[in-house]
Amino acid sequence: MARHLWVLCALVLCWPAQAADKAPAGVWKLSLQGQGLNAQPLFLVKLEEKDGGWAGKLVAKAAEMPKSELMGTTVKNGVLSLTIKVGDNRISFEGKVPAEDSPRINGSVQFPRDLLPRQIPRTLLLAALERTTLTGLDEADVLKDTIANGTNPASVIDAATTLVGKAGFLKAKPEDVRSWMDKALKASEAFGERWQREILLEMVETLNEQDGMAQVTLPYARRAERMLLPKDRPAVHTRTLEALKAALDRAGKEDESKELAAKLSKIDYSVRTQTYPGRPAKNNRVVVFELFTGAECPPCVAADLGYDALLKTFKPTEVIPIQYHVHVPGTDPVANAQTMKRFEYYIEGFGRMFASAPQSLVSGNPGTGGGGRKAAAQEKYDQYYDAIVSKLEEAAKVKLSAKATRKGDKIDIEADVAELESPGMSIRLRLVLIEDLVDYKGGNGIDKYHHVVRALPGGPEGVVLKEKTLKHKASVDVSEVRKEITKHLEEIYKKDEEKMPEKLPLEMKKLKVVALVQDDNTREILHAVQVEVEDAK
Repeated sequence: MARHLWVLCALVLCWPAQAADKAPAGVWKLSLQGQGLNAQPLFLVKLEEKDGGWAGKLVAKAAEMPKSELMGTTVKNGVLSLTIKVGDNRISFEGKVPAEDSPRINGSVQFPRDLLPRQIPRTLLLAALERTTLTGLDEADVLKDTIANGTNPASVIDAATTLVGKAGFLKAKPEDVRSWMDKALKASEAFGERWQREILLEMVETLNEQDGMAQVTLPYARRAERMLLPKDRPAVHTRTLEALKAALDRAGKEDESKELAAKLSKIDYSVRTQTYPGRPAKNNRVVVFELFTGAECPPCVAADLGYDALLKTFKPTEVIPIQYHVHVPGTDPVANAQTMKRFEYYIEGFGRMFASAPQSLVSGNPGTGGGGRKAAAQEKYDQYYDAIVSKLEEAAKVKLSAKATRKGDKIDIEADVAELESPGMSIRLRLVLIEDLVDYKGGNGIDKYHHVVRALPGGPEGVVLKEKTLKHKASVDVSEVRKEITKHLEEIYKKDEEKMPEKLPLEMKKLKVVALVQDDNTREILHAVQVEVEDAK
């Protein structure tokens, strides 16, 4: 039984009804209200005055409900009480009847504990009886009733967009679909033009996927295009024009579709960077922005381009962008075993939900994940910028300096930690070898990657900082790094039964070293420094 009720509690809709003649006589819908519960009406109840009292009967129940029966009806001191047997259980409604005729009686429903899912702490829930002309609780009929009689704009929008999404399945008449769309758009006016356009686009996109709706869809797709403004982001222009093009294709308007395709190809997707004004000297914490991406990951494109724009926005003494390539969703020749270890480190800390790409972190704090196509690059950059700036307002809790010199293929690294506020077994110093620019064009179309991780000198685990100060030395051999990456890729390609590229992107000409101090308990990066790898004198 709890499972049945949970299905009904998955969506929250309000079901206002039409005006009444005399309360509480008539047919009423009983629905749960608010509290994160959104259900279709659970029951239809008919109430009538009889022999000086009140009588009622159950007209209909929601399809997911077990066998039900109205057991008792009373009106006393202005309070209406109903008792309904539901399977082997009983629920009770109690609501205050308004002094004047009203289409709504607000109240509450008492449920037995075993009828409710665990996520709902209370057994007494808000509910309402709303007058209706419905004779049954078929979903489509309920939705149509909401559209026709609803007074809550959000409920009308939800009902209309749901019906539009099922128009083909319901074999709806074109005039009915137009009516639903018009009602949704009219209701959307209450929430502003931006929301109205969003609802319009959603309906156009869902109709573009349904057969037989081309002549209905096209006028609304043209309306969406007319709502575009020059200030709208490239992503908005792209989405709108693509929806219109799909509608044109469906309607057989080939010439117009070709013209629109040309227009789409001219959209400027370049990211407009912001100017960071700088910060007071005391706020000297360097933020590390880590991006996990993949050359075969289409949704990573927006994240990659937004990441690239950060390099134009911040100085290395403000923000250090680091890019890790991972084999998600496909094998990536820019990845290596240590970047995968770093990926697993964060998955262990934040759960399997982190195990997709793209993922990004601001000084070890997740929350800026997700990506998109090229058109969404501006949005990703703006998200990254806002997340970074808030961290730049903090002071570093440790002093950190580093030096890296190269002689042939050998790179010697020195890192000095001082004035660490809270040393301990969870605090680690980690070194990261990054390549300034990697040229490789994968399946997602991006052909240049910046600040790409090639190795973690000393290992992904890093060095424990048990004292407030530490002078640490490490070395890495570039030729060995190439061999290790090649071996790793050979194993991965063999395992995935794919052909490895003949030439791997392993030039490693311009290299940098990043030293960072991180708390393994929280994954917070406390401070970092980036240095160029200089030729030894």
